[in-house]
Amino acid sequence: MATVVLADDHALVRAGLRRILENNGNVILGEAGDGLQVIPIVEKMRPEVLLLDLGMPGLHGLDVLREVTRRVPATRVLVVSAYSRDDFVISAFKNGAAG
Repeated sequence: MATVVLADDHALVRAGLRRILENNGNVILGEAGDGLQVIPIVEKMRPEVLLLDLGMPGLHGLDVLREVTRRVPATRVLVVSAYSRDDFVISAFKNGAAG
């Protein structure tokens, strides 16, 4: 399976994702609840996948996405968000989101 970092400002969402992913053989390397925490964790842990929320405090997910894809290009970023705005989806893909 995959090594994963979870980034979402809701602890309950992170806990649910962790449980689902671990029950399916994935390894969670770290978690972040603030956009400013995500980049250092990803740089240190080098996960295969970053599961990223867009609406986080500190640094918006689209800014995190840009930096992660620039600094750790081997990490694939999957955006998980309650936002359904087309401009966010388009911007996420333009900035390197894998899904």
